[in-house]
Order: sequence, then structure tokens, then C-alpha cells
Amino acid sequence: MASVRPLSKSDSLIRGRMGAHMNGASSSRASVPEFSTPKAPATSEFSAPKEPEKHGELKLWQAYVHVVKGNVGPGCLSMPYAFSQGGLIPSLCIMIVFAPACIYCMLLLVWSKHKMLLDGGARGVSPRQINFEEVGVYALGTMGGKIIEVFVLFTQLGVCSIYFDFCSTNLHAVFPNVEAKVFIILMTPVTMMTVLIRDARGLVVFSTIASFFIVSALLTIYGEVIPHLGGDLYKGPIRMFGQLDRVPLVFGSLAFAFEGIGLILPIESSLAENQRAGFPRVLGIGMTTVAIIFLITGVLCFVALGTVDNASITASLLGVGLGEKVLDLLNMMVCAAVFLTYPLQFLPAAQIVEKKTGQDQTVTAKFRGIAPEGASNEAVALIPTGERALTNAPMAAGTSDTRATEESVRLSINESSTPPPEAPPGCLRSCTWKGRLVPLWILLRMMLVLGTALCAYSLPDLGILITLIGSVCSTTLGLILPPIIHQRLYGDTYSVARYTLHGAVMLIGVVGGSLGFFSAVKDLLASASGER
Repeated sequence: MASVRPLSKSDSLIRGRMGAHMNGASSSRASVPEFSTPKAPATSEFSAPKEPEKHGELKLWQAYVHVVKGNVGPGCLSMPYAFSQGGLIPSLCIMIVFAPACIYCMLLLVWSKHKMLLDGGARGVSPRQINFEEVGVYALGTMGGKIIEVFVLFTQLGVCSIYFDFCSTNLHAVFPNVEAKVFIILMTPVTMMTVLIRDARGLVVFSTIASFFIVSALLTIYGEVIPHLGGDLYKGPIRMFGQLDRVPLVFGSLAFAFEGIGLILPIESSLAENQRAGFPRVLGIGMTTVAIIFLITGVLCFVALGTVDNASITASLLGVGLGEKVLDLLNMMVCAAVFLTYPLQFLPAAQIVEKKTGQDQTVTAKFRGIAPEGASNEAVALIPTGERALTNAPMAAGTSDTRATEESVRLSINESSTPPPEAPPGCLRSCTWKGRLVPLWILLRMMLVLGTALCAYSLPDLGILITLIGSVCSTTLGLILPPIIHQRLYGDTYSVARYTLHGAVMLIGVVGGSLGFFSAVKDLLASASGER
């Protein structure tokens, strides 16, 4: 009997990957499985690789929950402030126009992805890996994808800055003897630790707890304000119209509140393939639910309180003396929910920065010990390419020796006809701290967190920051780019009515976003000079 050599880490990995092929092979040397020339992968109706269903795939009702959860956050709790600034009637009119336009643009983005897959634009990439930026690259070219990346980067980092400001404002309401900016300083190192989780799957527990806290907070808010709708807190008449120069702030706040545009394609991709056709309907129902929650929160709190001067309604409720112990607990729950959501909102921005600096997980896999010790740099740079080579690797003719098979697989990885790109420069960089090497991706994430904290520390007002981010970034991603992308892909089928509709949606985004931006800048300058 032939002696058996010990398995190395490289051998163990390759043998594990080849297990599926070896199970079907005959133990006889004369019986060798035949491997034909690799063929194109089977495609679905969208000309993308068909994937087997997995246990982690979402059902339609779960997608509905994710759509609602991804849009109900600090933006929802700022609705009373927006209604107070614009007045009841202008705020309602803006919401009636803005909400359907935003929902329609989300649907345009989903349909654009379907068109990309139907045209074969995925080029063998799994539909699960297609996001906003990749649809933009396919429709608008490389420059279009870079523009989307920039806006996604600034939107997500802006949201993270708002989270810092929001938490510090609510904590200051609970502990008035401590300055709000002190809480920003105290939160920064703890937040740096939470963002070291690099995979969204590791944030599921955070997201679940945050969802429970947000739902509990909304129910508590409704329970506190509904008994006071009769006017015992606010004796004056309901303000139907606000000052004209304050109306654009309503648009910016609404644009920020509908913050889930970047989550739509990941949610759709997580559905089982046989349920994706029903996602547009679920998306429409989910976003309509979100708009109703925004409307109820804004109207109830505005009518009960009359004037809301704080972009955090939970902090405003403390100022009017409603059940202080209950509201202290409410503020703490909201802070916990927002704090636990920070890593998830931070993730897209961190992935973009890491991708541009060569610190993404695929490139650094070898240096974290995931890749086999004996693998070459080329084989590790793109692991999926190596996996495709494994699938199509021929067995050594005339033998069933496992060692020969493993050798042929090893050769097929290193001599693939489609060599993966070289690892970007900088992927090996690290810094030394107290005599130890620190991976660059950790330092990058900590610097990004520090940047968001400094932004929140520098800006004097949470409402101004919300309006700035909503007017510029959220409006561009949510109302301007989706019609442009859809027109590039479906333009030959457009009617005059469709051109008119998309032109109107983009006009709403450009005009509303511009007015909101200039109004926020005006408030920022006034606040900096002490006039506000």
C-alpha cells in the first residue's frame, strides 16, 4: 500500500473544493469521468448565472420589513421639525409630490438592473453582486460610476455624521449638565471598535436590536402626544403656513428621510430568484408604508406641540415636560438604535474607500491567512476566478490518483487562460504602532469615523446638517440619477409622456435640492455668526 503524505493547508483547501468532483468518480483506473470543453453558464431570464436557492434568501414579506426598516430612522424623527419650519399645508404638499417621485425612482433603479441583466451587461457576474454603482457604470460609463461612488460616499458619511450629532443631542437632553460635544468625543473611540466588523452579516444582531428600539420609540412618541392633541400644550392656532424661506428645509429633510435608495438593490438581490418578479410591488407597498409613518409622525407631533425647534423630536418632548422618566428612557433607546445602525450605514463608504486603496477583503485575503500558503499572488488576487478554474479543471487522464488530480487543479489555477488582475498597489501596506503591524484598512476606517465625528462636532445644528445632506446627495441619488440611468437603457421605448414625467421628476430634484441647499448654507452662515 502506498504511503500517504501529510496534508498541507494548501492541499486541504484544494481537496475540499474537489470533493464534489471526486465523489462521482469511479475507483477504477479505467473509469475516468469525461470533462468537455467548458460551456457558458446556464442563464436565467435576465441572462445572468442561475444560482441555486439558499437558506439565507429572503421571502417577500422579509423584503418588505427590510425596506421599511431601512428608511425609518433619524430622518423620521426629524419630520416634526420639518413640519414646524414649513407649516402644515406646504409640508403636506411637498410630501404628496416628493414621496411618489422618490418611490418611482426606486422602481426605475430596479427596472434598470433588470434591463442590464437582460442585455447581458452582467458579463457572468452574479445578480447578487450588482449594486447602484455597477448599474451606473453600465448605463453611463466609467465616469458615471465614479460620480455615483462619490455621491454614495458623501451620503453615507454624511448620514454617519448626523448619527453622531443626533445621539449627542438626545444624550444632552437626558444629561443637560454635560455639553453635547462631550458626548461626541466619548462616542468616537467606541464607534471605531464597532466599524471593524467588515461583513454586513456580522451586523445582523445590531440591526435587529436597533429595529426593536426604533419601533418602541415611535409607539412611545405616539402614546405621549396623542392625549395632547386637544391643545393643552399648545394654545395657539395650528400654523398652516410657515415663512417662505423656511419651506425649502422641508424638502431637504424629506430627501434625507428617504435614505434607503442605496439599500434597494441589495434587498432585491437577496430574494429567492422565483420571487424577484414580485419585488417592485413589495417595494411600492413598503415605501408607501414609510411615507405614511413619516406623515403620522410629523402631523401628530406638530399639531400637539405647535413649535418644534429641535430636529430630534425625542429631545423636544423632554423640553415640554411630558413624562420625563419615560422620555429619558425613550431618548436612551433612540440613541442606542442610532448607534447600533452606524456600522451598517458606514459599511458602503468604507468598502468604496478600501476598494480604491487596495484594502478590500478579496485582495487582502491571503494576508489574513484565508488563502492557502502555497498559492501564488495571481491565484489569490481574485478568488472567484480560481473557483471557476477549479470547476472546469480536467482530471489527469488514465489515473484516479488524488495527488495527480490535485496537481492538475493547482496548474489550472496558476495557468488559467483568463489571468486575474494584479493586486492594486498599496494592498501590502501597514503601519507600525507600539512595535506591531496594523493593517491599513483598520486605520482607514478609524480615520473615516474620526472625520464624521469632526464634522458633527463642527456643525452647530443637526437640522442644518440633515438639510445639507438631503438637498445635495440624497436628491441626486434619489431623484436625478435614476431617471437618467433608465432613459439610457430604455430610451428607444420612451413615449412623449414618459419623457415628460422623467423631466418633471428631475426638475423637482434640481429645484428642490438647490433651494434646500442655499437655505441650509444661509442658516449655517447665520449660525456661525451668532445671528441664529
